[in-house]
Amino acid sequence: MKRPDWRRGVRYLLHAAYGFLWLGGVHSYVAASGPPAHLAWVGTLFMSLAAALALMHAPSRARLALLAGGVVGYLIEALGVYTGIPFGGYHYTQAFAPLAFHVPVVMIAAWLVLSGYVAALLVPLLGRGLRSVVLGAAALTLIDFVLDPVAAGPMDLWRWDAPGVYYGIPWTNFAGWYVAGALVMAVVLRGGPTSWDSAALRCVGLSIVAFFTAVAMGAGLLIPAAIGLLLILGHALLRHTR
Repeated sequence: MKRPDWRRGVRYLLHAAYGFLWLGGVHSYVAASGPPAHLAWVGTLFMSLAAALALMHAPSRARLALLAGGVVGYLIEALGVYTGIPFGGYHYTQAFAPLAFHVPVVMIAAWLVLSGYVAALLVPLLGRGLRSVVLGAAALTLIDFVLDPVAAGPMDLWRWDAPGVYYGIPWTNFAGWYVAGALVMAVVLRGGPTSWDSAALRCVGLSIVAFFTAVAMGAGLLIPAAIGLLLILGHALLRHTR
């Protein structure tokens, strides 16, 4: 008699939990002002589940590289909080607790998921060379044009010391994101496998872009929502072209 594959059950459970939190998160920010205070921990759980799914679906040789990229992104965030370099002066709230060095630990998961998404999208087309690092950093910066107005706005994850013109975000932030994105992508691609062709990993990353796009639309953030829709369309066209 064939034994039940418990690992398959765990995978189904993780996907179901992530989908439930995705829908619940969009509803809470679109229909209300965000999750109630006693559910503030759900955002951290949501990003942690996204990272778990990304690692699960990434090529086995990519997992350590993704973790390294997540840590590098986190250290750059810590540098930014303490010095204002490279993003500009800002500080995190307690919305994504726990924090270490004044940065939410779950930011490791955020960098991991997004860098894995971009790698799985670009490497099958361009390889692991300089083009993927350069274009990958550009892709991460475009994604940030969607994420930051939502994260610093309705989600109140951090606050800028000197607000800028793009929904309160200074332009130094996007220059810093390009530099940080290039460093993270270089680490991820350098240590990862030659093949990043994982449709499931791309879906996890795309779901994060879609989440922030949906919240931006619900909050009336028209430019971030439009950029998010263009990114989703670009994803589809890129996959179709391939």
